[in-house]
Amino acid sequence: MRIQVPYLGGGFGSKSYTKMEPLTVALARKARRPVRIQNRVGESMVTTRRHNMTCRMRTAATADGRLLARDVECLFDTGAYADNGPRVVATAGDAAPGPYRWAAYRVDDASEIDEAWLDGVQSVSVTSGASVPDDLVDGVLSFLSERGYPDAQAVHTAEESLIFALPPELRRDMRKAAAAQGD
Repeated sequence: MRIQVPYLGGGFGSKSYTKMEPLTVALARKARRPVRIQNRVGESMVTTRRHNMTCRMRTAATADGRLLARDVECLFDTGAYADNGPRVVATAGDAAPGPYRWAAYRVDDASEIDEAWLDGVQSVSVTSGASVPDDLVDGVLSFLSERGYPDAQAVHTAEESLIFALPPELRRDMRKAAAAQGD
């Protein structure tokens, strides 16, 4: 039995790993004769898996079009296919900033700040959103104050009261675990 898959480049139609080939082999064995599956691009997209994603992207720019910052939050559902799900997520993270140079950085706490970012910088603006603990913001402000930005101070422009519920499956598992400990 011989399987021929022409090289087309890229991973369009999820060709990065075997998908249709094992089905072709199974059909050929069942039919006891050669079988050819030849999908068009559109057919490939619906006959192999795709990674669902929800993405929120905001880009800040000056009135004359100079890019200032980009904030991207993506939620992926790569399903049970661990063969290239992590690669899809990593590639999306690499591509999110686009082909631009940014003078803005996103950090989760002060330990992620690279002091080289501050070279030649006269002023720094720090933003944070809902659910960011105050101690993380205070840590970034302290870091900046220790490095010559003594006017660093927190400015609250809006009070947010978002509450994120745990997924139902996790709540169920937590209830089961609590009940098991009560026995």
